[in-house]
Amino acid sequence: MLPILVFMLAAAFFGISVYSVYGPSALIQYPWVDAVFWGLIATGITITLINDWLGCALCALGRHIDRLRPLCRHAPCSH
Repeated sequence: MLPILVFMLAAAFFGISVYSVYGPSALIQYPWVDAVFWGLIATGITITLINDWLGCALCALGRHIDRLRPLCRHAPCSH
């Protein structure tokens, strides 16, 4: 959840900085602004999903390999 929050804040700061540099018409005139804004949010979501999947994969391996069991204590699927 933390990567989503961090990248949403980065997208907000990006939007504010683009607005202050290019003005209010930048959101309509420059299509790259919209792509970067939503790309930052999508990156946060992707990182969160990968972290959750990786944690569950380590738990599945930890059932077979004793050294990996401590890695899955905080995974969402460890319960």
